[in-house]
Amino acid sequence: AEYGIYMSDEEEWDDWVEEGEEIKCLFCKQKFRDVFECYTHCKKDHGFDYLKIQKELKLDFYSHVKLVNYIRTLVATNTEFDPKGFTISSVDNSWKDEKYLKPVLQDDPLIYQG
Repeated sequence: AEYGIYMSDEEEWDDWVEEGEEIKCLFCKQKFRDVFECYTHCKKDHGFDYLKIQKELKLDFYSHVKLVNYIRTLVATNTEFDPKGFTISSVDNSWKDEKYLKPVLQDDPLIYQG
């Protein structure tokens, strides 16, 4: 399997999670032990299917990093942000800006595991 965003075997993902490391939801304060729990929560509770978007856009590692940081920036700067209305087609290409390579959350596990 390739590293990072292309892993599909849950046991392999568990290898990436360090003891005590938690993954913060993209949209709320809830935290999860693994990336799949986080993405399931985002889809179920926030109506945001990251894995579908990831597949549709064929994100490489750097594009994944930019998108995660772009979403985290939107959420942090807009208290009225509604993830149910957010789709990649509803925004311009500003998420592709190189500035989003800089993590919003220090040591964000979602970037390295997602």
